[in-house]
Formats: sequence, C-alpha cells, structure tokens
Amino acid sequence: MTNVEKGMIIAFFHCLRNIALVAQVIGRPWTTIKSFLAQACERQSLENILRPGRTPVLSRQQCRTIVRAAKSNRKMTRSAFRDKYAPGISLSTGKSP
Repeated sequence: MTNVEKGMIIAFFHCLRNIALVAQVIGRPWTTIKSFLAQACERQSLENILRPGRTPVLSRQQCRTIVRAAKSNRKMTRSAFRDKYAPGISLSTGKSP
C-alpha cells in the first residue's frame, strides 16, 4: 500500500467514521482497511515493520563487478567465470560453501 493510500485511509476514516465506506471509496477490502487502521493506531506510525532478510553473500560492488564482467565475457562458461570472478561461490545456490 502506498503512502498516499495510507494517508487517504486515515483522512477518510476521520471524516466518515465508517470502515465500510472508506473501503468503498479507496477500493480495497474492508478487512485490509480495518487491519491497517488497527496497526497504525497501535504503532502510531504509517511505516511498515522492517523485515530483515538473508544477508547477501556479495557486496553491491562485487555484484556490479560480476555483472560487468559477465557482459564483457559472454563466451565464458559458467564454471570458468565462477573460478575467475567468484571463487568459492556455489553455482547452484550462490552461497559460500
């Protein structure tokens, strides 16, 4: 949900005081509107909760270097490319052994 939609939901709810009407105006299910309002009141914030994911194996600079190398060496095989630019990274999973 965009920040504009979040702001519209809060503004319409303060004016209309009816979740079903707000859902109809916004074009989202009333359960979504109800859940969003409950979370916004509980957290006192419109921001989404951070969801940390898996830590990347390679840094952004390493990724850029590999992509540039792949574009310039299109005839190189996967294993030769891996041995030259990303030694120790698994071909199937992209993880360090």
